[in-house]
Amino acid sequence: MYKIGDKLKLSDNVKQFGNFTANIDYEIASQRLQDRKFVIFDNKNNPEYFDEKDLEFYFILIEEIKNSNNKLKNTKASHYNLWLDTDSIDIIKANLTQEEYIGALKFNILKYQLRLGKKDSIESDMEKIEDYKRELNSILGVK
Repeated sequence: MYKIGDKLKLSDNVKQFGNFTANIDYEIASQRLQDRKFVIFDNKNNPEYFDEKDLEFYFILIEEIKNSNNKLKNTKASHYNLWLDTDSIDIIKANLTQEEYIGALKFNILKYQLRLGKKDSIESDMEKIEDYKRELNSILGVK
């Protein structure tokens, strides 16, 4: 019944659940491969894992995202689209701690800087560097 991209809110009988609070919209970010649990980020941007029964108990579906409206972060790199129009970076983020994810972003920035123009075009590598920097800065609160 549930799928990646579905919009949820806490059900009326649940005012708070961990870092989840009423009157805030949440979204199913991904689904873990190993146990098929759905991943939703709480108010502190920590991933929480729910099976379908938990979702039905704690949340109500407020909006279904049609596949035609799903937008990949990098539409030019469709090879990173793993399933259900989900970017691999979102799945990586859901399965790492925030510190690990920050390290992964820094690693990719450095990797593309070191190989600049040696594999892909300089413009393509620069675009990737900027994408990773943008993501890192949003996590760190840098503008």
